[in-house]
Amino acid sequence: MLWIMGAPGIIEALKQLWGGDLLVWASHEMHHAEWHGLTIMDLVFPTFLFIAGCSFSLSLAKRRENGETNRRIYKHIWVRTCWMILLGCVYNGLLAFDFDNMRYASVLGRIGLAWMFAALIVMHVSNRKIRLLLPLAILLLYSLMIGTILAPDALPGTDIYSARGSVVGWMDRMFLPGKLYGGDFDPEGLLGIIPAVSTALLGMATGEVLLNKKGYTGSLICGTLAIYGSLLLSLGMIWSLFEPINKSLWSGSFTLISGGIALVFLLLFYWLIDIRGYKNGLSFSG
Repeated sequence: MLWIMGAPGIIEALKQLWGGDLLVWASHEMHHAEWHGLTIMDLVFPTFLFIAGCSFSLSLAKRRENGETNRRIYKHIWVRTCWMILLGCVYNGLLAFDFDNMRYASVLGRIGLAWMFAALIVMHVSNRKIRLLLPLAILLLYSLMIGTILAPDALPGTDIYSARGSVVGWMDRMFLPGKLYGGDFDPEGLLGIIPAVSTALLGMATGEVLLNKKGYTGSLICGTLAIYGSLLLSLGMIWSLFEPINKSLWSGSFTLISGGIALVFLLLFYWLIDIRGYKNGLSFSG
């Protein structure tokens, strides 16, 4: 929220005022990577989706504890998703009623759709081990697709991971109505929803650990999360040897690394607040 509420502008102003290598680096990190690569700003979007997934696990457990039927939970999922898509369209200019020139893809829309599909998976797949393997299976299939299929309208020799050469961009050009954010590519387009589902599922798996159904101690929960976070980061770095880290493509390496970083930060705050009890200034009630 700090990043969204103006931290980049503050850091840019400080850089202009004082300069220095640290502020130059920080200013660079306040912008998205031009294409391949990873900056702090690139982590904001997947972290929101990861936390949305985590909160669903906690909310689902509470709703079931309160006796809510699956039908009512499904209604909650559909209504929330529709609101997210609608608000994303409103932000992109829906109320101007210029439908031919409107951008339909949005950050809110992707969060809503990816969260919805992940929530439906969790609702229907009861085996926890399968739910843990699903994000990796989804990413493997997605990475194979974008790494082997060149956009049909791309010239021979075009980089398969480029905006023009990727099948991700081609799907947007062919099937996404309205205008695209990048002209021939949209970073919140159609195919990117697939790996984003994995991000939400990783968050939901983390939420299940925090539910602590097995009665673990706080230290054991922290240790479990630390292992999961380390595994995600390690696997993401290995993945990046074969596929570039790219937020716009939401590549498998980006998904794993951003998910691992989100998990590590969640672990840090869980340890500080829930285990160590540092709550001053963190409560809405003050």
